[in-house]
Amino acid sequence: MRIALKAVVISGALCMSACSTISQAFIDQSIKDEAALYNAPDSWAMKTGDDSAVLSEWEAVIQDARFSSLFEEALRNNPSQISAARSVERADALLNQARSVLLPSLSVSASPSASSSLKGFSPVDFYGGRLVAGWEADIWGRNGDTIRATKFDKLAVSELYRNARQALIAQVARNYVFAIEANRQTALARETLADRESTYGIVKKRFDLGTVSKRELVLAESDVFLAEDSLRVALATEISSVQALQVLLGRYPDGNMDIPTTFPAIAQIIAAGRPADILRRRADIVQAEFGIRSAFAREDVAQKGRWPTVSLSSDLSSSVGDIFNFLDPTDMALSLGAGLADTLFDGGLADSRIEAAQADRDIALKDYGQTVLNAFADVEGRLNELNLIDQRYETGRKTAQAARETLRLAEIQYKEGTLDLIDVITFKQRSLQAERTLLTIERQRIDARIALYLALGGSDDEPVVGPVI
Repeated sequence: MRIALKAVVISGALCMSACSTISQAFIDQSIKDEAALYNAPDSWAMKTGDDSAVLSEWEAVIQDARFSSLFEEALRNNPSQISAARSVERADALLNQARSVLLPSLSVSASPSASSSLKGFSPVDFYGGRLVAGWEADIWGRNGDTIRATKFDKLAVSELYRNARQALIAQVARNYVFAIEANRQTALARETLADRESTYGIVKKRFDLGTVSKRELVLAESDVFLAEDSLRVALATEISSVQALQVLLGRYPDGNMDIPTTFPAIAQIIAAGRPADILRRRADIVQAEFGIRSAFAREDVAQKGRWPTVSLSSDLSSSVGDIFNFLDPTDMALSLGAGLADTLFDGGLADSRIEAAQADRDIALKDYGQTVLNAFADVEGRLNELNLIDQRYETGRKTAQAARETLRLAEIQYKEGTLDLIDVITFKQRSLQAERTLLTIERQRIDARIALYLALGGSDDEPVVGPVI
């Protein structure tokens, strides 16, 4: 009888192992099939001509020691980032909680008491104690599937945390670059105001000498007022950009911060790799994949919920009148037992749980597919944006250069008396606008490269840790 029972147990275990292998292969194929629905090509449609491996760290994209110290500060102090890190710790605690069901439970109790009849009250002491152990045998692997699902949930949360890290670094980089642009725009506004005041002084002297009209004087004065207003707007923009950066760094947003006047050096070419590469690089895609694996595991849990449970238990108890005899074997009782429990009727509860788990599985698959498709669109859009902004930079550079030369010639003509002041002011405004536009495009070139690198998955310094069991 014992030999037959062992054979049945071994055969069942082998069968369950085989089923698990097949199930894992089916899950892997389901994920591949879902990603393959969108016919990703071997190279990006909007590629920049570089299909080499994606850079492995942000420092290779933004080559600036100041930036490196800023994003380290943000990762350390940003409240949202700290909260995301705690979410990973919570997921780890939930995993340990799920694993606890594989171990036996052990509980102890003690119950000292005294009793007596009401007449002639004379209490007699009693001392009782129990040690109870219980264990549910995971014959069908239901508890193991629960643990596996929780493990995937934890890995998904870890990827969510990694995604938050990448997004924070990119956000710090963008705000840092924007603050630099705002600083330079303010400097440009100051320079413009000084130039307008100088022009007004010249016109005022000529008006006093009677060589220019009142109209030209009023026009020059109006130009000073406009330059002053532009400076106010530039200062306000600079302060708000610094405040936004300080919030990301976890600092109080007082608007005071040492901001450089030069943009950081940045990689001119961001290698995009192949479309298939982002399936492993992007944290949101990996997170969605873990969501699928968790959903499949929970479907297994639901399927096995219809099968009976097997449990083992033991109870060691003692009840004595003298506490010194509490551990006397003659006063102790031991009981051992085994239990088999199953549900005869649940009103369709088990079937409903299975249907819900299967629906969750299908939802997870389609969510994964949508995430992959969105990621492809994100990268293609960023590549297209990068191509456009590089072309605009060349146009903006030439426009600013031509505007400066035109202004130089106009000022010469004005000094010679062959050009009206209104024309000179017009040329100055065009030159100023061209400089501002070029400065904004320079910032956008850097921003486009940051956005592309983030779309490609960012750095890979936070790999998925630990085998999945």
